[in-house]
Amino acid sequence: MPLPVVFLAPDLEEYAHDRGFYGTYDDVAGPDPARDWVAAAAQLDAVLGDRGERDRRTARARALSERVHAFHDGQATERVYRAIRSAASPTDHPTRGHR
Repeated sequence: MPLPVVFLAPDLEEYAHDRGFYGTYDDVAGPDPARDWVAAAAQLDAVLGDRGERDRRTARARALSERVHAFHDGQATERVYRAIRSAASPTDHPTRGHR
């Protein structure tokens, strides 16, 4: 169920430099992540007190979910596990291929 989301990213540049992202942070969080707790509290206040802001953030969450979740059947973990197992060669796993 899409819910309005407030993103808190006080260390965005450091995290991007040290760890990196698969895409951009804006792709997930949008252009306005809170950079400190004061900003996060203000955004929460807006979500809780302004129906338009709540609806805007809910729509953004719904669009993100539609973009990144191809399946909604509860079987994602099983698909990832099968993909990993099928991609692994016998030398990748110490007990596979050795009897």
